[in-house]
Amino acid sequence: MSFASIPPNTDAISESEGESESGSSGGFASARQFFYWTAKSSREWKVLVMFEVFVSVVILCASHVLKLQTTPNLPSENGDGDDKFWIPDLAFGYTSSSLHKLMGALQADGRRLYLGIEIWDSFVYSFGYTFLLASSLQWCIDMGHNSNSNSNSNSNRKSNGTSLLHIRMLAWVPWLTDLVENATHVYCIMTFVDNERPNEMWNAVANIGSHATRVKWSTFAINVLFIVIITLRKRRRSNPELLSKRKQQ
Repeated sequence: MSFASIPPNTDAISESEGESESGSSGGFASARQFFYWTAKSSREWKVLVMFEVFVSVVILCASHVLKLQTTPNLPSENGDGDDKFWIPDLAFGYTSSSLHKLMGALQADGRRLYLGIEIWDSFVYSFGYTFLLASSLQWCIDMGHNSNSNSNSNSNRKSNGTSLLHIRMLAWVPWLTDLVENATHVYCIMTFVDNERPNEMWNAVANIGSHATRVKWSTFAINVLFIVIITLRKRRRSNPELLSKRKQQ
């Protein structure tokens, strides 16, 4: 199915209009429309994908520069995982000691660069993958509505759409945990002191970031799993051969 055939997201539009008509404030309505936005037209999909590719390339380039700056500062006599360059955002959890060791190896220039990466991640990159996940979830739901439009009444379609409407809000859970993770990394960067052991507060914040990273990747995987499951279920329901086989059984 091409992006050009993606049906308009009428459920979100009608629900946003209903919220405005109910007397909600303009600021709340605008925020609600922002968080419920998904790509609908072929042009919006192309812009969203190109945006995500661009912000991803920026992060990859900055991470590569960070690696080149940091690798010579890492000890290699032990050969364990802590002695290799790694990025906390990509790890599925870590210890506060390993994070402190990495911060020391980054040195002042590397920590400034990593701080810029975290800011870019929080305010630019994270919105790209979040809208991409939300739009993919909504596309799967709309695909099911389109395939069942001939067999279901308008009232049943609207009821089914309302029940599935909030599934796409799952995409914002990784975004929220990503912000928590980035905030802990920023704190650890700003309060890091060379040649000193981390205090209890530093270790506690680092551990919070570690847990947030685990939740981020877990919920990201759940989003992808939802997309796969919804797509497979909708395709099976829209396949006349599978439906006839089920009826025969």
